[in-house]
Amino acid sequence: MPHGITRMQQADATSWMAMFTLNMLRMALELAKTNKTYEESVAKFFRHFLNIAWAMHHIGKKDISLWDEEDNFYYDVIEMANGATDRLKVRSLVGIIPLFAVEIIHKDLFEELKEFKIRAADIVRTRPDLASLISNIEETNSEGNYLFSIMRGFRLEHLLKRLLDEDEFLSDYGIRSLSKYHEKHPFVFQHYGHHQIQYESGESRSSMFGGNSNWRGPIWMPLNYMIDSILKKVL
Repeated sequence: MPHGITRMQQADATSWMAMFTLNMLRMALELAKTNKTYEESVAKFFRHFLNIAWAMHHIGKKDISLWDEEDNFYYDVIEMANGATDRLKVRSLVGIIPLFAVEIIHKDLFEELKEFKIRAADIVRTRPDLASLISNIEETNSEGNYLFSIMRGFRLEHLLKRLLDEDEFLSDYGIRSLSKYHEKHPFVFQHYGHHQIQYESGESRSSMFGGNSNWRGPIWMPLNYMIDSILKKVL
């Protein structure tokens, strides 16, 4: 890690953990259909999910959030040795990965697992500060599905706008790993030297991010597959 930086809070790594807890919650739900003792595990993973949501918006001494209200996007946050915190405003797949922390659960399953339904409602009632950070899990859509997501609806909407913008992430061949915005607007970070990140669709002209890295702009097939799967799930 660069000199003077003590910690980096990563939007993608945090979101992978949120996705993991939802995956475990889903598996515990399926097991609870035949063994009710697993309802305790469902409640446990739900609490973990809420705690991760809280952590994404309370970083460092200033309680800085990974979500930037001005840009309506998720960024990594660095904490400096002097206690200062700052967002690394790079529009990359790092800020899209929170979209992956999503699960759809039908109301029939909630009715079947009444113990978890009671526990979830109790957590939402007693910790509204946590519940307000995730999707509204108390309402279903017209098909009777509950949406469990690490982000509220307005954040999801803003994220999808950037994802499907041809001047940002959407290309003729898939989703770019770095927004095309950075082609004309490179991100510059001045800290013990000049560090610059610029969109490049082909071979990298810089050794940053490992040279010809998936993060510099090219289409990254595995994450494109995941984005496609998630969009089919939520849209």
